[in-house]
Amino acid sequence: MRFSAVLAFLMFVSTAYAQELQVPFYDGVFVADLAQQGHSKLKIFNKMQERLINQSNSICANRAHMWSYDFMRFFQVDSAKVFIFYTPKTSRAGGDNWWYHVAPVVNEKGIFYAMDRSFFDSPVTVNTWLESFNGSTKKCYEIKNEDTDLIVRMFNSTAFPEKTAHGKYSCYYKIVPAGIWFPVGIAYDILNTDQSGSPILFTRNEKIPDNEALSACIEAYERDRSKPDPKKFLEAQRRCELYLKASEPGAVKLPL
Repeated sequence: MRFSAVLAFLMFVSTAYAQELQVPFYDGVFVADLAQQGHSKLKIFNKMQERLINQSNSICANRAHMWSYDFMRFFQVDSAKVFIFYTPKTSRAGGDNWWYHVAPVVNEKGIFYAMDRSFFDSPVTVNTWLESFNGSTKKCYEIKNEDTDLIVRMFNSTAFPEKTAHGKYSCYYKIVPAGIWFPVGIAYDILNTDQSGSPILFTRNEKIPDNEALSACIEAYERDRSKPDPKKFLEAQRRCELYLKASEPGAVKLPL
């Protein structure tokens, strides 16, 4: 009886500390607590794919899409993504003129953690992630779905202005569902228009489809902004198709 009582108490405590997190401003979109599935953020982080990624030339959106896809297929773990949008004051992060950066986000015990293996050695809170690219979360504005004046700027592929109707900020950020690939997808999803303002029918993927994961993998592997190589593209396709057949991280040994 004592053992049963203790077990029931532990199950109650475990359930009490489980906490789904809603993706901010997205009704009905939640990220489950991975700890309740017996996972830890660090264990998953350490198994994130790197060998197929050209770290120096790949686009962050492709890396994030691959990783979010892997979280679900290997661990059945929900994720979201966090986008940061720079202003001219902060757009030279990493030595390049960036207008945005993105990383996947997971929920452990009711806290969002950014899983950005390209720049960190372990998971970090979203605030820490923002601080590392901006310097201070106090100057970073969280974009709401009703902030259409900011969301429409996601069509432009340019840094956001420091001064807007919302005040003066050195960056902006938004946490979004994992199925959104690029900033333009945020705009399509919320505005339901194209860049010209014409109405469109856009359906956000609740889960990342195989074909998008394959495209993200190929581009992350072979991308060279200066001189595309057809042979390298075919090699990337072969390796990515092999990788996407894997049943678990490391199940397929890929040559360098």
